[in-house]
Amino acid sequence: MEWDNSLTTGLPVLDAQHQAIFRCFEQLRDASAQRRMLRVAHALTQLETYVREHFADEEKVLAAQGFPGLKEHAAEHRQFAGQLVLFRRRFLARDISEELSQFLADWLENHVRIADMEYVRFLSVLKDGKEMGDYQAKASPA
Repeated sequence: MEWDNSLTTGLPVLDAQHQAIFRCFEQLRDASAQRRMLRVAHALTQLETYVREHFADEEKVLAAQGFPGLKEHAAEHRQFAGQLVLFRRRFLARDISEELSQFLADWLENHVRIADMEYVRFLSVLKDGKEMGDYQAKASPA
């Protein structure tokens, strides 16, 4: 899983944070592939820090804009942060770097590409001065 322009939210601060999280994931994946456990531990700690800061910033932006999916979005953040803590604890007991890398790749792909793009659609409706019905129509399956 690598960053590409399809993951851009249009919010420079959040996009920069997403890119930093992806870089951290790449470092973790590379360290894991090389069986460099100290580097895996460092990358995991760095990832936890980046994620905590990013989630707080993203949730502030979404709250300020009145994003109606904020509660569910924040719940995904909390679940992911909790999973990282569990992985770190398990990592200290044994090598789980491959399992951790797969979990992170799957989560980053799904969260940024799907959940974060939901607020991008919402913010686009706000920016364009459209009615909330336009957002709900876009969000509803056809």
